[in-house]
Amino acid sequence: MCSLMLFFCWVGAPGADPAGHANAVLEQLVETGIALPDAGAVKLPPPSMPDGLDAKQQRTAIAKLPGIRHSVEDLLRKSAVAPFELQKTQAAAKDKAETSAWRVDAWFVAYGELDQVAKEDFLKRWSQLGGGKDENGGVSRAGKLSDEEIAERKLFDVGGDHKDEYFLYSTFELFDKVQFGATRHAMISRSDESLLVAARVDSRFAGDAKYPNQWRPMKRDELGKITVGQPHPYEAAGFYAKVTRLEEPAGALFVEYHQVFNEPQAWFHGARLLSSKIPLLAQDAVRDFRRKLIKENR
Repeated sequence: MCSLMLFFCWVGAPGADPAGHANAVLEQLVETGIALPDAGAVKLPPPSMPDGLDAKQQRTAIAKLPGIRHSVEDLLRKSAVAPFELQKTQAAAKDKAETSAWRVDAWFVAYGELDQVAKEDFLKRWSQLGGGKDENGGVSRAGKLSDEEIAERKLFDVGGDHKDEYFLYSTFELFDKVQFGATRHAMISRSDESLLVAARVDSRFAGDAKYPNQWRPMKRDELGKITVGQPHPYEAAGFYAKVTRLEEPAGALFVEYHQVFNEPQAWFHGARLLSSKIPLLAQDAVRDFRRKLIKENR
């Protein structure tokens, strides 16, 4: 699923407050947005499936998804290959020229238990949080900053409650052409009926010695050896994902994912390689999530 989440991985919080609490990162993404170099502030939409709805209202919320292409019945089908909804939008540029900012919105239904999704072990296996590579490069390094590293950088206000708040770092190799690394500020909110994870690239790590927000070009020589070029700063990106238990049918989970990111022109010499692969990456990610959830519940 990291392929769909591009530069982000989930992290579980089994001990999250069952009553839920405000998510400051989500509020930033929805109300302020992500400031991108050539597109200004791009806001993410509020959740399509808010908490507190009954079965009829939940069904109506699904039917009213923006640009919906499938029937509610098809989306609710209990199958790893059931359809899903996906929108990929190029953000409007400030000067009306072509922008390198993209927004991705995805919605699908999977079957399993919400408590199972919240487990850290499940999320690590699903999101490759422990590292490793997939066929497109994938994650080569990922994890959470320690309490000591957070304190050293004075990232938290003294005396605050930060038990569901994290700083996550990762390094990706995209198609053997770009090495990307970033540290994200992430928060998890949990209620009796949903789990929400929100994260954004934290600008305080722009020049961090150990976990910098940066990308480097990768080149392969005639012998097949890959070399990594000089680092370039990476400004901003953010996402949130919410999993909501549906009242009907039994065991159904509604998953929505919203992201904004920048694909610099220099990454692939002007080609939109990453954004062009989003539909296929999303399909693989959705099916992988469904299958792993089914396997987990056997």
